[in-house]
Amino acid sequence: MKHPFKSKNIKTLITILILMLIVKMAWFTVEMTLLRAKGVDYMKTSEAKALYYRTRFASQKLNQRHIEKAKPVSDIHSFKLLAVYHSPTRTIVTVSKAGKSSVLVRGDKIDGYVLDDATAHEAIFLRGGKRYRLGLVENGKGPKSKSSVKYIHENSPAGEKKSEPIGEVTEGDGITVVDRSLLEHYSKNMNDIWKNIGIREIRKDGKIKGFKVNFVKRGSDFAKLGLRRGDVIKAINGQELDSYNKAFEIYKNIDTMEDLTMKVMRGKEEMELEYEIN
Repeated sequence: MKHPFKSKNIKTLITILILMLIVKMAWFTVEMTLLRAKGVDYMKTSEAKALYYRTRFASQKLNQRHIEKAKPVSDIHSFKLLAVYHSPTRTIVTVSKAGKSSVLVRGDKIDGYVLDDATAHEAIFLRGGKRYRLGLVENGKGPKSKSSVKYIHENSPAGEKKSEPIGEVTEGDGITVVDRSLLEHYSKNMNDIWKNIGIREIRKDGKIKGFKVNFVKRGSDFAKLGLRRGDVIKAINGQELDSYNKAFEIYKNIDTMEDLTMKVMRGKEEMELEYEIN
């Protein structure tokens, strides 16, 4: 009977196993004595990304928000002066920016600019102790173009105030009667107008076609005149309201009117509102 393994082969295999065991023991001894003494630990490499990457990314975004630049202050040339009305006692201007118009009286502020004064062709603003002049632009002809609103010299001294009774709007025999003292009051106190009614221009093909009533205070004089929210005032006393200058020209002469007629578009219906000034 033959043995499956020769004695010589078995001895060789045992010798190899003994050598491998000796090498393993030697490496273990070196690792325990030398590598740990030098502060080097074995760590198995991993392909997984460390979690701290996400935290670092979030902190970078936070730092970016802190260094964002502040928005630049509006330049005076970003405004357009559409109309100006000036007298020793009153200064009223209309300016527009990015298609939005604003009516300002002396002392009003817009984007940090305070309306300080005006001439027949320009408005003067203050900001940061400096004066800025904004020229009147009419129909795109430039800041030196003539305005339909002229510089007005009044005989009454600046700052003089009169305490006179203010009339009302009354109805009688189907006629709406406006007391003249009421018109005189509004001609000198434009802020009282904006407390009771709000209007904005209506444009078509870039041209003003009237002024729309945004709101009317209940019980106010303008409500008694029959104006309603949504009405578009197209003309006063036959003069079309196709520019701010024409609107200011009417406002300038409102206390000298003998009668008052407004052409109003209400929905699709055009009507005339007539008043008697007493």
